[in-house]
Amino acid sequence: MARDHAATAFITGADSCVGRALVDVLVARGRHVLGLAPTVEAVKRVRLAGAVPVMGDPIEPGHWQDEAAADWVFHLAPQTPCTLRITPKRAAALANARALMDAHLLDAVAAGTTRRIVFVADTSCYGATGARAITEDEPPKPSLWGSCFTPAFDRLDGYVVAGLPIVTALPGWVYGNGSWFRERVIEPVMAGRRVLQFGATGPWVSPIHVTIVPERWYISQSSAQLAAGTSS
Repeated sequence: MARDHAATAFITGADSCVGRALVDVLVARGRHVLGLAPTVEAVKRVRLAGAVPVMGDPIEPGHWQDEAAADWVFHLAPQTPCTLRITPKRAAALANARALMDAHLLDAVAAGTTRRIVFVADTSCYGATGARAITEDEPPKPSLWGSCFTPAFDRLDGYVVAGLPIVTALPGWVYGNGSWFRERVIEPVMAGRRVLQFGATGPWVSPIHVTIVPERWYISQSSAQLAAGTSS
């Protein structure tokens, strides 16, 4: 994409923490960026970030599919509120919802001229990996939450065989003003409440911090891990 200054981009989940950082980078490089936004408030935030907002929800077919045929497509499916407890029934519902989102987007661009589709997966696919670095050859060890997205990954093979130029990205735990980390950790700490994690007492997460300032953006890997049951 760096070699094609005229390339256009379409981003689902453009109002997410990762989505807004991506919009910032692409707009700063002079790209024409369209961002899918499901609500009026999200439309305002996407426009403020510098992208052209496209009203629509990926779980529903609509006019937004006509705008999806950009040179580059970044598929960041919206996250479910972290306050929901994941049960097998809810995991199955989330898996079905993800399948609909993927089908609505990928089927819409299948007959177009899109040169690259970046499918951004969930952070729970590999489970806890500790301090060691991993590659795509690492066997996935999804949690119950991560298993919600396993069927989606399996279906991608069919799209790849059909000729869609898909690459899958597996992010780490990314936190910022628009992410779960703020809701789960930052806001309770700022309010003077304890941060509690039920279950294992080992390391919780190794986060990636995103900071956005005018004309610059940074992503840095934190070496510190949050221990379960602590408030620091």
